[in-house]
Amino acid sequence: MAKKSAPKGRKKKSAEPKKSKSLPLKELIVIPIAIIALTWIAYSGVEKFDWVNFDDPPYVYENGYVLKGQFEEVWKPRSFVMGNYHPVTMWTLARDQAKNENDPGAFHRSNVFYHIVAALLVYFFFWRFTGSVFIGAFTGLVFAVHPMHVESVAWVAARKDQLMALFFFAALLSYLYYLEDQKRRWLWYGLTLVLFLGSMLSKAMAAPFPVVLFLIDLYKGRKFKLPLWLEKLPFFAVSFVLGYWAIIAQRSADALTMESFPLSEKIFFAGNSVIVYIAKFLAPFKLSVFYPYPDGGVPFPYYLTTVLAVALGVGALLSARKTKVFLFGFGLFFLMVALVLQLLSVGAAMMADRYTYIPYVGLAFLLAVGLEKLNGFRPAAGWATAAAIVVFFVALTRQRVPVWENTVTLFTDVIEKYPTVPVAYNNRGKYYGFQKQDYDRAFADLNKSIEVDPEYPNAYVNRGNVYSMREEYQQAIADYDRALQLRPTYYDALTNRAITNALLGNFEKSLTDYDRALKIQPNNGQIYFNRGLTHFQMRHWESSLSDYNMAIKLNPKNGQVYYYRSMVEAQMGQIEAARRDVNNARSLGFPVPDSYSKQLGM
Repeated sequence: MAKKSAPKGRKKKSAEPKKSKSLPLKELIVIPIAIIALTWIAYSGVEKFDWVNFDDPPYVYENGYVLKGQFEEVWKPRSFVMGNYHPVTMWTLARDQAKNENDPGAFHRSNVFYHIVAALLVYFFFWRFTGSVFIGAFTGLVFAVHPMHVESVAWVAARKDQLMALFFFAALLSYLYYLEDQKRRWLWYGLTLVLFLGSMLSKAMAAPFPVVLFLIDLYKGRKFKLPLWLEKLPFFAVSFVLGYWAIIAQRSADALTMESFPLSEKIFFAGNSVIVYIAKFLAPFKLSVFYPYPDGGVPFPYYLTTVLAVALGVGALLSARKTKVFLFGFGLFFLMVALVLQLLSVGAAMMADRYTYIPYVGLAFLLAVGLEKLNGFRPAAGWATAAAIVVFFVALTRQRVPVWENTVTLFTDVIEKYPTVPVAYNNRGKYYGFQKQDYDRAFADLNKSIEVDPEYPNAYVNRGNVYSMREEYQQAIADYDRALQLRPTYYDALTNRAITNALLGNFEKSLTDYDRALKIQPNNGQIYFNRGLTHFQMRHWESSLSDYNMAIKLNPKNGQVYYYRSMVEAQMGQIEAARRDVNNARSLGFPVPDSYSKQLGM
């Protein structure tokens, strides 16, 4: 027995020198610097980009939460923005606005910063998860510089993607420590739950996180007994509650009803999207901010790609008998992309580059494992191939980034690739009309949008707005009427028609539209302000005062409303109240005319 025990002791001693107590400088410094540098190279120039009128206005420079620094308001349960509840995202946007007022470059720089932090967390997670620096580095680098991620980084309104991923991979890394650090495991457990909550409050697409934890458990060989299931319950609770709230938010903006296809067709659209996403991971060409649905039902190739997608899923499950690698990688990809395969239609596009932001990490992991095996046969070949892939992606990303420079470059790119997309003509025409006052180009694009899709209501509203800007009010009313025929609850059409009718002196029609708009958005202070102005023009002082009171209740920091309420109070003989509101308006930065103050004896 002594002879057998002695070698064991010698083995332990011989293994000890391999454990270095010094910091692994390459892993902690060199690779992170490489990720930061290559990401910055890939996205250099974004700090000079302008806004785009594709969700940037309602998210940022026309958003009350952001413009007025309402840091506490964004956390309220009904603080929906564009059919989403993501207070963490809105808080960061408000913070950028407070520090860099209306500077789009500052918002773009923040996006790149958050993206870099997320990429570093991807690297650290996979390094610790697999024990392989190579797998961690390659996966983190692909996440950082893949051209399909440009949409999530170069688009200010996509801030939610970076934050979701940042918290998501921080939570996964914390979960690994929970599995490994038995002394502080419940501290890590609590931190994992908090970080997951941060991810969900950045974007609800993080909802599959609890199932991803099961993939990690399977990969690590944990036994699927009752305690393992019980420890996931709080995560599922967060996922279901905030996921349900995300659906409520989407319904509040009619975002779930913009496209309607039978489920039988949606299944094949989804199956095809899975394969196209995989193909674009390997060959990211013909990228677009908008991928339209095919005309005339389901094309025959979609049936084949759906069968292939199912085969890959079945293959991933069967492969678990020999290795957990493919199941983990493909499972992470599929779980994170499943919610946006449009089985529950959101928007009018079949696919989106931003939907791959986290899912592609699963595919990058699989490619990294394959390249590491290649290193086992020919070390130089694996590293060289990995380097070539990263350089290839950096080059394509640098080509893709300038597309996001402004609204015109963005939608011109869509039109060149998909010339029958009405959204592209609509948004470019809106830009020409509102930002450039180039009415000829605006009408050309908006007319083209309507020609491409005569039942696209947005184009009618925007063309109506351009008519209104040219004081061609009857033509504007006709376009608003048509938009409301197509979508009776179209908020923008109702409010713009109400304003135009007021300009024409059709006050009763204006009030009717405001009433309808309030049924859609009952807590919108701007509607009360506008309706109050219509009552003011009609000399309905009591009704006007009531509307201004409600507008102030909903937004007490709007100096303009105090000024107009002051004028109503003056008409009603409430001079002291009128004077107080003048002071309120000025304290909030509204420029009250001196001539009006003198009328009040101030």
